[in-house]
Amino acid sequence: KNIKATTKYAFISDSFFAILRYMRNLFLLLLLSKLPICLAAESAVNSTPVMQMIQQDYKQTIKPIFEKKCMDCHGTAQNLPWYYAIPGLHQLMDHHIKDAKRHGDYSSPFPFENAKNWSAEKQLEKIAGEIEEAEMPPLYYRITHLNAKLTKEEEIAIYSWTKKSGALLKKK
Repeated sequence: KNIKATTKYAFISDSFFAILRYMRNLFLLLLLSKLPICLAAESAVNSTPVMQMIQQDYKQTIKPIFEKKCMDCHGTAQNLPWYYAIPGLHQLMDHHIKDAKRHGDYSSPFPFENAKNWSAEKQLEKIAGEIEEAEMPPLYYRITHLNAKLTKEEEIAIYSWTKKSGALLKKK
């Protein structure tokens, strides 16, 4: 009796798992079929003449500033200082870098990749706000990186770019 019962339930469980596999594959197929549409829509937004002009301004004027002053935390190429190896500081810096990239990874083209999925307009507003409040780079970073503070000219260039780009995006 036990052998027949086990075989009977094995057949039911095999059928059940076959149905689950079928449903999973169907779901994956549907999900993957929508992916090109999502990518095409994002690409279309980023390839408008207005966005191309904003991206060109970014590459010529803003990206060099960000590379010198912001990419240690907001980028992929990190120039980690000698004290990064000190326990405690290592974890603190890793936390700060992870948080910074959550707000924006400036190594990607504009609009930047960010975990908060902010629109281009929202990213520009946030950057302008940081300039207005003089919050970036943070004081604790500036203490150990004396040349990290933005100059007045760099602040003006970034702020002007955010305001000009934001106005262009609102027009379109």
